Amino acid sequence: MKKNDILTGVCVDYTHEGEGIVKSEGFPFFIKNVIKGETVRFLVLKMKSSYGYGKCLEILDSSKHR
Repeated sequence: MKKNDILTGVCVDYTHEGEGIVKSEGFPFFIKNVIKGETVRFLVLKMKSSYGYGKCLEILDSSKHR
């Protein structure tokens, strides 16, 4: 995984700032405007050693709470 990759993952929780924690291949990404339980396709914006940041491109499986 590297910057500008397009990945798919499932939102499993939230950060204390309200961003969705989306896991792709077990690696966590922080993404705004994602609801727990949703499957999303996202663009990798920034990578750190143990987490990354992304931007939601498409919601593949929407939450009933949206």
